[in-house]
Amino acid sequence: MAGLQGKAQGASFNQPAGQLLSAAPAQADGSYVFPVGGGPSVVSVSHFHHDYPAADIAAPEGSPLYAVSDGTVLYAWSWDQRCGIGFTFQTKDGLTWTYCHLSYMYPSVQPGAALKAGDPVGLVGATGDASGPHLHLQLQPATSYPQDQAWFQSFAGTAFHWSDEAPTEAGTSSEPLVFHIVEPLE
Repeated sequence: MAGLQGKAQGASFNQPAGQLLSAAPAQADGSYVFPVGGGPSVVSVSHFHHDYPAADIAAPEGSPLYAVSDGTVLYAWSWDQRCGIGFTFQTKDGLTWTYCHLSYMYPSVQPGAALKAGDPVGLVGATGDASGPHLHLQLQPATSYPQDQAWFQSFAGTAFHWSDEAPTEAGTSSEPLVFHIVEPLE
């Protein structure tokens, strides 16, 4: 079967597309892999999300998606108005991750399924409320940015490139400060 898949892939895609779709996930020291394949020439992410803590990882439609770490699928859905095709799973370190906007999700991604870091889970898409192809990666609850985690940052330049400038400390930017929260709201 693997031989047939290799022949079909070689016949179906030009060389750059075939390399993109057959690339193994980027791995770092530790238990995490980068969730989107393709490399820094085609995969990008901003330091911030447009309205709450999450990462929108832009990549060509059909780019491979991988489980970020070992864990168990909690929920999987074929359609949601906002998220499109997606799933939520809990990793062995206790964190809960949601993937949204997939164009395709592997049938093995079902509630209760065990995932290993780097397991293929689907393909990048723009389903649901999405303006273009990307993986929406979010921690549950959405209280911190995935891209602030050390494992995520360790992939900068090897699995993705930043699409914006790194944030600066409040008051050190050459741009005027528009809004700054000094105390959390209760």
